[in-house]
Amino acid sequence: MSIRATEEPPPSLEPKPLPVKLIGAVVAVVLIAGVLVAGATNVIDLPFIGSHTVTELDSSYGWAITFPKAWNRHPRRPTDATTVRFITEGGGVGLRVQVNILPTELPADRIKETAPQLHDQIKQKGPDITILDDGTMGTLHGLPYFYYLSTYTDFSTGVAIPLEDEDYVLFNGANIEIITFETKASNYPKVASQFKKAMQTFRSRRTTLGVTPTVTPSK
Repeated sequence: MSIRATEEPPPSLEPKPLPVKLIGAVVAVVLIAGVLVAGATNVIDLPFIGSHTVTELDSSYGWAITFPKAWNRHPRRPTDATTVRFITEGGGVGLRVQVNILPTELPADRIKETAPQLHDQIKQKGPDITILDDGTMGTLHGLPYFYYLSTYTDFSTGVAIPLEDEDYVLFNGANIEIITFETKASNYPKVASQFKKAMQTFRSRRTTLGVTPTVTPSK
């Protein structure tokens, strides 16, 4: 099983939640010109509802997320020339964190204006996509976000695999942070609560282009 991102974000605007493929042998990441940030990513152990976990830290962009070790069998940290900051899969689950950087911060009263474009981008995951939750708005530790839940079929290996995933698109200053959880549709009821718990551990400092924040691990 592998997880991959295969599409570029549109050149004119904000985020593009890229489809995460759990089935396949090759991981490809998107090269985005102009986003060249040097930074280190570290892993530490933290408790997670009685399970063994890791916390992934990204010191360049200032985010951290805690999740079960079972998901972390094949972690990949793409080069700093991509918007994809972290990809991992294992235990039947795929997880990706992506950060897109805007030239300037998007004002709060304009965030809702991005909903139609985000909807269109989610639809690009597959020709048979069904969007079960189409952009519910909320806040996570002070950051506004759109939430999407969708199902579609992955044909990348020549075998039809029904997938279900959650996308959180967070607006954090000039950064747009996209956290994607994915699994086979048949497995989703078993792991949906874990997705929610992992997302609650996500922390990110308010950052703008040109600033390298420090990172405080999630507790």
